[in-house]
Amino acid sequence: MAANRPLAHLPVLAAAGTALYASSLIFVTGQQAAADAQVSAAREPMRQAALEATRRRELVTTKVQRAADALQLAGDGYAAAIAQSVSLDDALRLLASGVETATGAAARLPDHITLAAPQTRVVTVVTQPAVQAVTGASGR
Repeated sequence: MAANRPLAHLPVLAAAGTALYASSLIFVTGQQAAADAQVSAAREPMRQAALEATRRRELVTTKVQRAADALQLAGDGYAAAIAQSVSLDDALRLLASGVETATGAAARLPDHITLAAPQTRVVTVVTQPAVQAVTGASGR
């Protein structure tokens, strides 16, 4: 019986199969699009939260970078202060050595000095100079 039929029904069957396949693809694609829209809508709050977290992270990163820059600046200032402190320490060490020397010298000084008593009597001794001259007036 199949041999008596014309071959013209084969293209109709192929076209009908193709149409059925295309319509099933359209249906599946529609279902997938609806499911994707639901998933996307369900994930939207999470996406918004992720965007907000990213924005806040960038703000925190900026603040941390500013703090790191300020810390570096403070560290540089501290290093400069330490360098100045070293020269100040050297000057103070030299001053301390001078003070120690002066203190040692001052410690060796006597507590008091006894002065000689003032003279209450003045003795004046007058002596005649010896004369050895001969004059013609005396005749000698």
